[in-house]
Amino acid sequence: MEIYTELAAQFDRMQLYASSLPQVLVHWVQLLISRYELTNRLRVAASRNQLRHSVAQTFEQHQRDAAALRQKCAGLVPRH
Repeated sequence: MEIYTELAAQFDRMQLYASSLPQVLVHWVQLLISRYELTNRLRVAASRNQLRHSVAQTFEQHQRDAAALRQKCAGLVPRH
């Protein structure tokens, strides 16, 4: 629960940044959706006391979404 609380706080901080960057909005929303799906699958798996293949697939999608957002943000930083 402690890890979840810390991650939620980090997502709240990222929300402030994302709301000021309309260029990343699509990627931000996709990351939020994949976070919800991952959290939900983990909750269901934990209640059944098992991790399933679908949790791994959902986690991989969440990682791809995070990488896409990271790449989009990196593209906004001017290069010197």
